[in-house]
Amino acid sequence: MQAAIDAAVSGGERTEADPALVLILPGDYTEDVALKKHVALLGLDRLNQFSTIIRGQMTCSLTLEGGVREKTFATVAGLCIFPPGGKTAGIYFTGSNSQKLILTDVAIEGSVPAILADNTFTVGTGTSQILVTDCRLRSTNVLEPALRVKSGAVEANRTDLWNRPPVGATSSPNVMVLGPSVAQSQTCTAALTDCNIEGNVRIDSSLSTAIAAGSIGLSLLRCTQFIINSTAVPIRFVLVNPNATAGVTALAVVLSVFRATAWTSGTAMIFGNAGGSIPVISRLNSFRADTGIIVANLTGGSAVNTVMGAV
Repeated sequence: MQAAIDAAVSGGERTEADPALVLILPGDYTEDVALKKHVALLGLDRLNQFSTIIRGQMTCSLTLEGGVREKTFATVAGLCIFPPGGKTAGIYFTGSNSQKLILTDVAIEGSVPAILADNTFTVGTGTSQILVTDCRLRSTNVLEPALRVKSGAVEANRTDLWNRPPVGATSSPNVMVLGPSVAQSQTCTAALTDCNIEGNVRIDSSLSTAIAAGSIGLSLLRCTQFIINSTAVPIRFVLVNPNATAGVTALAVVLSVFRATAWTSGTAMIFGNAGGSIPVISRLNSFRADTGIIVANLTGGSAVNTVMGAV
């Protein structure tokens, strides 16, 4: 596969006006893959067919074109990625150039994060972005989330995000972690629409030096989230560590369904630890625990329920 990509750019990197397509036939490919801008990878898989498999890491660190994100992108469709243990991620979205990665019908599963986004977009114009549609991101390791976003924006539609614990576990592991691992001001956001989430979400803005409202954020629209929970040692659906500035960390939860195996009536589903206040824009969400509890508070701590009005 890498040989085909290299052949596509043997005469120089492709441009927006001169793209290339690499058609990947069904098979089992054991290799790491480095993406190139305007070289699209097209496999023949639909989600869950597992007939076109890459056993390795896919890295996206593109050469900037035209100084802007919208001219600097790669496309991957119809593949399964099984990263071996010891790799950084199934897809490692990195570098400093502003860039975009478009994923469709891609299943990523392994003991490391399915996607790790830490591109800093310090060169060029535009927040680096990953667009994920009709995909599955699954971690098989309770210590690693399926999606780890340190900077940039991830937008997912009709996508499964799973981190299912072993049989007998009393709580769900992290399925998604948002927030920088070093002091930086870059935005770090995830927007999920019509997605299925299994596991809890952790947002940590404590190292962010951003001051603009919503720089660190999560949006759930028509999503479902399931967690395994013990009332003796409870967890949250979303746990947030904000930075000191109010509003820098913000959430939106609309038309979404939350389910837990057990719950204490009135407990907050989204909880903010000490720090700047966290607005949680909400409208028409629902909750139920398998034990029959149907009463929960959406927010608690520094997270503040900010209800949308009807229009």
